[in-house]
Amino acid sequence: MNISNTTTHSAYLPPFPVLSHAKQTELTAWIGTSLTISSLGVFNNLLILRVMWLEKHSKSGLNLLLLHFTAVNVLVCLASFLVPFSFVLVRRNGWPITGAPCQYIHTIATINVFVINWSDAGLAANRVVALYRPHCYKAWTRKPVIVAAIASSWLISMAVTIPFAAAAGGLGIGLSSLGLCFYIMSSSRLGLYLIAMGSYVPYAISGTCALLILLKFCSGARRGNAVSGIGEANRRRTETRRLNVAKMLLLTLLWSGVCVGPGYLTATVFPGLYASNPVSVLWTRTSFACQFAFTPWVLLLSNREYQKRLKSIIWNRPVLQPADSSLRSGRVAPNTTD
Repeated sequence: MNISNTTTHSAYLPPFPVLSHAKQTELTAWIGTSLTISSLGVFNNLLILRVMWLEKHSKSGLNLLLLHFTAVNVLVCLASFLVPFSFVLVRRNGWPITGAPCQYIHTIATINVFVINWSDAGLAANRVVALYRPHCYKAWTRKPVIVAAIASSWLISMAVTIPFAAAAGGLGIGLSSLGLCFYIMSSSRLGLYLIAMGSYVPYAISGTCALLILLKFCSGARRGNAVSGIGEANRRRTETRRLNVAKMLLLTLLWSGVCVGPGYLTATVFPGLYASNPVSVLWTRTSFACQFAFTPWVLLLSNREYQKRLKSIIWNRPVLQPADSSLRSGRVAPNTTD
């Protein structure tokens, strides 16, 4: 997602600008890299969707949130695939570039990104409730509550994105000379408020929840491993499983921060690069796409149950589901994990 205070008012821009040989080579490398990453992203997210899919268990609680989160990642990777592909068409055919599709394509792509941000915040909040208020967790994982949380992420994302597409309050969507869509920010605070609601606010929620999860990790380490009695042992196993899932989501959040960092740094510290070196700035989009393309591997590498299911898919063998499967359901019981 790019943001700018300037744009052109013509419906059509000149053909693709003339670039030096070095920049043409860099642009070709960027196109190939971005197409590869976007394609891998679609495959990776479809694979993790298959791994998450539990045929014998209802889709509820944390599992439903994760399924929704991954499905939206597929949509973002498909949208990321269109950007470098459009470069190929423009360069090969010399087509004049029109800004009209930005009103639709950029809006839909941004809504999906904002939905992921809010879904990430919802997952983090889910873990905090499981770790700090386990007796309330059953009420928070009922299907109506989960469906309402998913619907809210879409409603908020659409509400903060549509004003740009509708050119409300001096906002709008423009097109750069390279053919990239970007948001036009007005001099008022409306644009900043909307962008904050789609990105910074959910990031702040996720970050706060991450700190609370880290505190829980530290307090759990201080208590040690000593347990007494069957009831206490079951309680500790349940808490350990919840911490493991929280660790998985924490690593996902950290990975997202690494991928978003280059684009945020360029936009805030080096905004002049968008005009002076637009080709090199494209790599920040590649970094941003990595967030959605490789998050499934973060989930796989941090969850042994997912690894077992992946092996069963590869070798076509059934997986024996233990009574305390780490993502079996959202119910809180001695032998289930949320």
